[in-house]
Amino acid sequence: MENSLKLVVVGDSKVGKSCLLIASTTNSFPEDYAPTVFDSVNVIYGNRNYNVGLWDTDYDRLRALSYLRTDVFFVCFSMVDRISFENVESKWIPELIHHCPDIPIILVGCKSDLVSNADCDSIVTKEMIEQKLQNSLASLCIITSSRAMYNIDKLFKLAISETIYVSKSSKKGRKKVVIGNPEDIEPTPPIVPPARKAPRIYVESSNYGKGFKNLLDSDFCCDTKFVIYNSKKDIDVEIKAHSLVLACVPSKVIGKLFDEVLVSRDAGMNSYSHEAFEKLSAKINGGRVSGFSSVSIDENEPNILKFRLSNTIHHRAFKSLLEIQYYGGSETMRKRCKKDQFLNKVKTASTILECEYTNNIVSNYQIVEEDVFNESIETYLNDLLGSEIKKKYFDKKTHSDVEIVFSTTDSSKNFHGHKLFLSANCDVFRTMFEANFVEHSSRQVDLSGEIGENENRISEFHALFEYLYSAHSTINERNAVGLLSLANEYGNLIV
Repeated sequence: MENSLKLVVVGDSKVGKSCLLIASTTNSFPEDYAPTVFDSVNVIYGNRNYNVGLWDTDYDRLRALSYLRTDVFFVCFSMVDRISFENVESKWIPELIHHCPDIPIILVGCKSDLVSNADCDSIVTKEMIEQKLQNSLASLCIITSSRAMYNIDKLFKLAISETIYVSKSSKKGRKKVVIGNPEDIEPTPPIVPPARKAPRIYVESSNYGKGFKNLLDSDFCCDTKFVIYNSKKDIDVEIKAHSLVLACVPSKVIGKLFDEVLVSRDAGMNSYSHEAFEKLSAKINGGRVSGFSSVSIDENEPNILKFRLSNTIHHRAFKSLLEIQYYGGSETMRKRCKKDQFLNKVKTASTILECEYTNNIVSNYQIVEEDVFNESIETYLNDLLGSEIKKKYFDKKTHSDVEIVFSTTDSSKNFHGHKLFLSANCDVFRTMFEANFVEHSSRQVDLSGEIGENENRISEFHALFEYLYSAHSTINERNAVGLLSLANEYGNLIV
């Protein structure tokens, strides 16, 4: 025959009551949050089977309702929280005596595995418990640890023993007993929580790429067109670009190809002579340039070369790749970042054109759940492009199409510039070279009036141009204030 026994657990919040009951019934410690529970467990004691109903309460208004027909109480406190221990006598036992004066009470010290690493001022010692028991209506205390499973197996048998064999009259002369000792528990190493997804660190992206973003697929200084077949609509898609930029991009195939294009122009072939075109065409048509199938001269604008991409490269995938080459990011990819099929097409194009960093960017899209871009890669690619542009073109006659003149009474200094790079991140120069001003068609711009007789102003302009070319500038005590002034005058630039 099964005997029923009701056990109610009380004590301060977060002293380990729920963990105690869960560890007792499952033989395991709950690593996650353990809510207040009601459960039961079967226990064999003295050749008899007992069904022990477990009541764990934390709610002040409802707690007294659970005391009805209780057979035994556990009053829990934390071995590393003296306040919870003091509340045993000041709050919990008086409450239980008020509602259930004849019901046996067992004190339960929880979290004893934490004693070895706890602050001495917060620890509840065995001596303190023994002293408290002498004047307590509780007859015994058991020290436990749910994590170390210390004395957990004794809890229910102890509860049954108190219920069956201890009467109110026999308690008066009974010796007070403390079962267990925190020193018996071997210190347990802290449990390392499971690895979580690394937090995203947002790095403010460079403003440098924004100017090149506006240049891509625009008519300004355009000398290159890419032609890609759109199989879905059965049409050719054209993307406008700039050979000066393409010769500096990270793509090994594109960079090397346009280095050769610019070398041909150095020989005086701005409109591409027959000899230069035939040499380039033979190389591409002969399959010696990965990803490219043919090249032709634009019929309407002989200074523009049209490069046809092979059909293995998807038109939007190539546009995404080209955007990354220009400004480190890709609006086209952002719109389709959750489509694995499209991202795989970008990877294919990246492999064919040997774009070293594009696969990393695609992987970011495939790993993260949000529609975000890795700003650190974007900034890095901007710096990479700017560094290459500065190395190849800054204040060099190579492919220069404008000369900035600074003259004073005693000296003069000319800067060999490129309208494309001066305009990319400066609205003033963009308007000057693109709108209907004399500078639009002129190969020389005189800024002598901007410096007057202040020769130091020349170095300030030089620092400004360095920033426009590379997103970095040499700043020192002599030019710092003047550079800030120029940055404000030429379009609120951030330097």
